[in-house]
Amino acid sequence: MNIDKIKLNYYLSINKKHLYKLKHDSHFLKLLGKNINLINDTILDNVLNDINSIINFLLYARTDENKYNFLLIPKIRQIFFNNTYQDIFFSDNSYYDKLYLKLSDKEKDKFYLYVKVNYLPTFLKNNFDILGKEKVFYILMNCLFNDEVYEMFLSMFECKIKIKGLLLKIKDYNVKCKYFDILPIFEQKRCIPYLSNRLDYINNKELLPYIIAAEGKEELIFKYYNDLSYTDKVTVLENINNDSDLQIYLLNHSDFDKKEYLYALRVILGNIHNPKTIANLYKKININVVNKVQSDSMPNTDDNFYMDSNIDKKIKFGVELECSNMYNDLLLRFKKFDKWNIVSEESVKNGIEFTSPIYHYDKESLQNLKDMCTFLNNNGFNYSAEAAGHIHFDVHIFNNVKELMTFYKIFCNVEDILYLIFNRPNTVIRSNINTYAIPLSKRLNRNIVNSFHPKFSSVEQFSSFVHYCQYGRHSSININNVFENSKNTIEIRIPNIEMNFEYLHENIMFICHLIMISKKISNEDKYSKNNILVNLLTVDMPIEKRKDCILKLLFSDNAYLYNIFNYRFKRNIIVNKDLSFIKENTSHLTF
Repeated sequence: MNIDKIKLNYYLSINKKHLYKLKHDSHFLKLLGKNINLINDTILDNVLNDINSIINFLLYARTDENKYNFLLIPKIRQIFFNNTYQDIFFSDNSYYDKLYLKLSDKEKDKFYLYVKVNYLPTFLKNNFDILGKEKVFYILMNCLFNDEVYEMFLSMFECKIKIKGLLLKIKDYNVKCKYFDILPIFEQKRCIPYLSNRLDYINNKELLPYIIAAEGKEELIFKYYNDLSYTDKVTVLENINNDSDLQIYLLNHSDFDKKEYLYALRVILGNIHNPKTIANLYKKININVVNKVQSDSMPNTDDNFYMDSNIDKKIKFGVELECSNMYNDLLLRFKKFDKWNIVSEESVKNGIEFTSPIYHYDKESLQNLKDMCTFLNNNGFNYSAEAAGHIHFDVHIFNNVKELMTFYKIFCNVEDILYLIFNRPNTVIRSNINTYAIPLSKRLNRNIVNSFHPKFSSVEQFSSFVHYCQYGRHSSININNVFENSKNTIEIRIPNIEMNFEYLHENIMFICHLIMISKKISNEDKYSKNNILVNLLTVDMPIEKRKDCILKLLFSDNAYLYNIFNYRFKRNIIVNKDLSFIKENTSHLTF
């Protein structure tokens, strides 16, 4: 008497009207896994009739023999091979070879996709004649294996094209050197530093510059260098390792014109670290903007500009100016220009970023900013539509958490407006704000609501909450720098790049007024005129009305700035036809 058969029939009987439920019955599947021979059409049509049930069943068919017999069922294989690329797991690898021989030609063609990776090379070798050279080569070229696997198959092919293809998959150049003579020329050039007998190929003109550079012996280089073409000389310079003195000597004693010298200098520049050496090399190219930055002396401009006497002199701020210059790689070696830091800017082609010193709102700071803007505009620095001009201010200007929260409340409730008025008139908002300056208000509001409107007792506590809501630093307003002792700043990331001093200065004044009104309001009665205006910003009303509220709030006593930002808004809301991303990601915010 077959007890398992009785149990299976019992399961089928009590679930007669709902056989599909057995797909998830672990007891039934375990029992069936031990009795593959009891699988009938009823089970195939109602239980094991989709890919998920088959994958689950393979987990319960614990022995290799049971899995093998299960996969011999044509209906099972049809569903499995048509709906998944999940590995078939056999403990005994010989079952892969046994199963392969039982498959149809169509199933054999894709079976390699189901063999576990650590056995696949052996499987291919065992079935090389059945699979055929073309199929094995295709699999090897389209899968990732260790170098040892590709080397193992090299001797199994006669076709030089296929051998070269396998050699290209090998990463270790020491291994490739064993087959140096059949490598394509571009791979031979890469192998030269690893080739022990490279001097045997010194009469090969294409390999000569790589060989003498890899040898690194002065007498050998001097013997051949002067007779090389310009391209080959640059190749030698580029491939000399750990000898910047030799590179510099060759560069300075080469008969290069200015353009050729500059290109060759750029090739070796990464190996040169001595500032004096770099300075001496730069003298030969005599590029105006490089000379000016090298002199570390910023030209002075006139001091005729507007200043707002009402702005709190205790506010500290700084700016980042992202731009591009065709000599950015040369300029980046200086690290500083005047009081400004020089860093690379990866988001801009030929990118370079100038980061200002810490400023106060005073004549000296603004004069330095104006001088820098004038310098950039007059010396070939450009900017793309994707470049940004970030403005930082010191978080310590806020004396308590209420002042900081008021700042965020105002900022977030006019966030959509800020995208329009932080840019000069007739400016299209840069398209990459959805990556580098994502609106914060909606995310912040959602987290406040989900946290049941938490109470914040300190600047640190509120800062941590905002930091969590940002999901990174690429928000319209970034608080992450508060947690870095060297910075302690809040960063406004909305503005496009601005190298015009007047427009940049206007943005700085806007932020300063926003800081000052936030501090003022936080100490006023909640029914004060200013607080009423702030609360109006949280009400659903047209963007033009909210724009009027924020400008009245900030510039009730300054018609000059009111008119500037009002005009920016009017022009930029016209030229920015699609504000959908901003609308979808901003919302009202209440604390």
